[in-house]
Amino acid sequence: MIRFCVIIPTFNNATTVAQVVSDVLKFTSDIIVVNDGSTDLTIDQLEPFKEKIHIVSYSINRGKGYALSKGFDKAESLGYTHAITLDSDGQHFPEDMHLFIQYFGK
Repeated sequence: MIRFCVIIPTFNNATTVAQVVSDVLKFTSDIIVVNDGSTDLTIDQLEPFKEKIHIVSYSINRGKGYALSKGFDKAESLGYTHAITLDSDGQHFPEDMHLFIQYFGK
């Protein structure tokens, strides 16, 4: 059985991350946000979502590849078999996720 989630790595995207998470929540609550050592208010922007999504956070910025790796680790530990990755700066459009959802039959 296919179980997918959305992984959103973020670093210092306090001005956009909350909107991205809100937009993704319109389609799924299976969200993992990886806070890659942000030094701005990113973690504060995620606070209202902490009961609805999974947040992985660490204090030192390690880069997007490391953040994605941690997101995939978390996804696997939660039983997800597939993941869609979205950037937290708003350059990807969550409304396009329906194409993936339809293809995988969720």
